[in-house]
Amino acid sequence: KYGKDVLIIPAMALASREGRDLLVYFYELDDLIHFQKTYIEPKRKRNPHGRIRLSLAESLTYIRNYPAVISVAHPFGMLWKRMERMPEYQNVLAIGDAIEVLNGSLSKKGNTRARTWKHSEGKSITAGSDGHHLSGLGSALTGMPGKNHTVKSFLDGVKNKENFVTGRTMPF
Repeated sequence: KYGKDVLIIPAMALASREGRDLLVYFYELDDLIHFQKTYIEPKRKRNPHGRIRLSLAESLTYIRNYPAVISVAHPFGMLWKRMERMPEYQNVLAIGDAIEVLNGSLSKKGNTRARTWKHSEGKSITAGSDGHHLSGLGSALTGMPGKNHTVKSFLDGVKNKENFVTGRTMPF
């Protein structure tokens, strides 16, 4: 329905055993499917949309077997999602390629803290609407200057910090 003008990037939000999330953007759909079948499905709990029985460290080890961009999702989100509550969060950040600095489901304060953290770490940036509710879809996104991008050129641009984020935060 969207035609050839819409770039679709194979990606997933991975909820680790500790409750910390990663955003994983794969260069190839086949890699996402293989990762899902090999590492995610065998480690699922009863709720197929919830946390898996893999630690964040294990998840990162397996993801690094694939060409992918890893973004630390909402590092200053609500409650248990905060990376700062995790003693080894610096290790996670060292392996990640980017930090989600704009999440449409978070407050301005949490997003501002993520942006400040990004500057101190020198990582690339991503944004997302955290699409748990239909009304929030498209509220925040990652963009790339130019036209006619492929998945490879777009993700390489994210790794090389050529991208930008745009959108809105929650009003609270």
